[in-house]
Amino acid sequence: MPRSIRQRLLVFILALTFISWATIAYTNYSDARHEIGELFDAHLVQSAKVLLSLVDAELYEEKFSENGDNGENIRLKEVEDHLFKHKYEKLLAFQIAVKGNTFFFSSAGAPGQVLSEKTSGFSSNRIEGKLWRVYTLQDLPGIITVRVAEPLSVRNGLINEIAFNLIIPLLIGLPVIFLLIWKSVDIIFKPLDEIAADLQQRGPAHLDPITIGNVPTEVRPLIDAINKLFRRLDKVLQNERRFTADAAHELRTPLAGLKTQTQIALRTRDIKKREHALQNILKSIDRTSHLVDQLLTLARLEPGLESIHLENCNLSRLVSDIVDDVMPFAAGKNITIDFRNMRSIQIPVHTHAVSLLIRNLLDNAIRYSGYGGHIDIDLSEKDTGVLLQIADSGPGIPRELREDVFKRFFRANQTAETGSGLGLSIVKQIADLHHARIELGESGQHGLQVDIFFPNNAKSV
Repeated sequence: MPRSIRQRLLVFILALTFISWATIAYTNYSDARHEIGELFDAHLVQSAKVLLSLVDAELYEEKFSENGDNGENIRLKEVEDHLFKHKYEKLLAFQIAVKGNTFFFSSAGAPGQVLSEKTSGFSSNRIEGKLWRVYTLQDLPGIITVRVAEPLSVRNGLINEIAFNLIIPLLIGLPVIFLLIWKSVDIIFKPLDEIAADLQQRGPAHLDPITIGNVPTEVRPLIDAINKLFRRLDKVLQNERRFTADAAHELRTPLAGLKTQTQIALRTRDIKKREHALQNILKSIDRTSHLVDQLLTLARLEPGLESIHLENCNLSRLVSDIVDDVMPFAAGKNITIDFRNMRSIQIPVHTHAVSLLIRNLLDNAIRYSGYGGHIDIDLSEKDTGVLLQIADSGPGIPRELREDVFKRFFRANQTAETGSGLGLSIVKQIADLHHARIELGESGQHGLQVDIFFPNNAKSV
């Protein structure tokens, strides 16, 4: 189960803090151990030098006098009393040898064996079951050898005490640091919690933008993206509401006509009136079917505004195929269609959508051109894009109504031709989908001319 960013951040920071704490504690312990060892070693060296200087002075001053060992032992006892003043020094032991391994004097805490066989320098030896750190110093003639030693347990005890004193504050501070980190993460994530609470309280229709406020900079792109999504959803919902209202309004009329004609056919006994009513029912069904088809086409286009997929299309061949499809309809009204440019032109478009655009334009041109009319289709390639022109010989559209005809269910020509008023609305929708420019004008035959320009850099919205 995936964890939240808050949990991951806490685990990551706390783990790093603990690793850093452990590293610092270990480093302090190692440094303390090293420095204490150096301090004790320096103390051994210093003690050995003091002993050597005192013993050397005493021995050579007396010249091994009549008092013999007894007098010297008394003097060295005074030296021992002089040296041991510190609590750790009570554990210090030393041995003094004269002329080889012959003991001349040793401290009270020294073992019975020789502390070290070395004649100079440091050594660590186990004597009588105890580890000793020994420093050996010899005078220049090699007559007097001083060995100063201490049990390693002394320095280990001091190291442990210092380490304990260092770790205790860290152990006490670690939970405090963890708590502060926990609270800091809560404070950092508080704006996100507020946004989450705001989103949870919203209803399906509440698509107002999220107030950014004190949201961290890193989160602002996410909030901006959510706000853009809300605006798109709000636009889609508004279009759906308007579409539903318009569709209900437009379907009400043909359905009412169907009901009326059906009632007439049921009630009349006149065969001619019944056949006429049935013919009207068939026409009404055709009009309603066409309207439903147009409504479904428009409904499919609107949600696709955000995710159109462009593909390379031979626009010349596409226009030619559509002309072949509508030719029987045009021939029924004795309308000629002239497609003057048959040169292959490639353009990135949504093939199905552009096919609907061309079919709707030709359908309108055929419907309103009248019997014996003429339709010109021109497809030309410009430096910045492709221009498609469709001109008919129909009544045209007055200049003042050329903007309104792109509205749903608006019909500029109240002729006998049936229509839903959605054809040009669909055309405009598809043109916007491709960032194409659409213009309405007057043809050379005083009919309607539709110019649609597809730019070379056509991209989806």
